[in-house]
Amino acid sequence: YRNEKGTWSEWSNLIFQFNSLKADLSAFTYIVLDMRCDSKRSIRITVGSTSYPSTGGVLYGWDASAETVARTVILPVYKLSYPTWGYQDDVLDEVLKNVNSIIFEPFARFDSSGELSVDPDTCILHIDNIRFIE
Repeated sequence: YRNEKGTWSEWSNLIFQFNSLKADLSAFTYIVLDMRCDSKRSIRITVGSTSYPSTGGVLYGWDASAETVARTVILPVYKLSYPTWGYQDDVLDEVLKNVNSIIFEPFARFDSSGELSVDPDTCILHIDNIRFIE
């Protein structure tokens, strides 16, 4: 990340697109994966789908944290939720039947004024062994 005009404006995402056009994840209980990062930071993990209404980027997901050592992250499907800043219509059942990607959004490290606390703020995120558990 590099400082952009405005506060809280730096973001990025990494999209793992499925081979098929969509997958039905409604019968799954957990998504489990191994994750680490070069620096401790918050990560938003979301599910992509063509079933969202026009949400302006507001997707169901989980808030997680990445550490500098690899750890297993367990994401219960029943805990999927919109972020606190962007609730939309409840379309979770339809989204889960039409998932086309898993998206990882590592948060930039901001200071209390909304500017980067480190410039540039680099992020090397390692994701491995993604499993879908019924």
